[in-house]
Amino acid sequence: MIPFAETKSGGPRPASLPGEKSRSLPAKQAPVKRGLIAGWDVGGTKSSAVIGTAEGEIVDQISWPSKAERGPQAMLGDFLVALAELKQKHGTYESVGVSIGGPLDSKRGIILSPPHLPGWDRYALRDILASELKAPVNVEHDAAACLL
Repeated sequence: MIPFAETKSGGPRPASLPGEKSRSLPAKQAPVKRGLIAGWDVGGTKSSAVIGTAEGEIVDQISWPSKAERGPQAMLGDFLVALAELKQKHGTYESVGVSIGGPLDSKRGIILSPPHLPGWDRYALRDILASELKAPVNVEHDAAACLL
């Protein structure tokens, strides 16, 4: 039997199951194609890609083990694969936000050698992602991003 939880509108939806990698929330209306924002939560243990709305509603999320010892290029590759899956399911996004532990220069989007992410030494994440995704990218320290 699949356990159920309630959505914001009060209707049932399957609850997250242990080991579940992707969680799609039912749409209230037709799927939103405009105004979607992509996100990447970069962690030393776990990372997540997310698609959400400007109003703060999470549309879909995929999480995976970071395996941070592989360095930034491999972790970026994992994110791009997850983001492509989300884009295929939900359409394109207008911008990308990244939450990552510091130290970092959030104005320039440069990661400055965080102790939990080997190889991220002066890594120009914002510029690399913006070039790859052809979208505006904002990089923020994870402690500050949680307040937004």
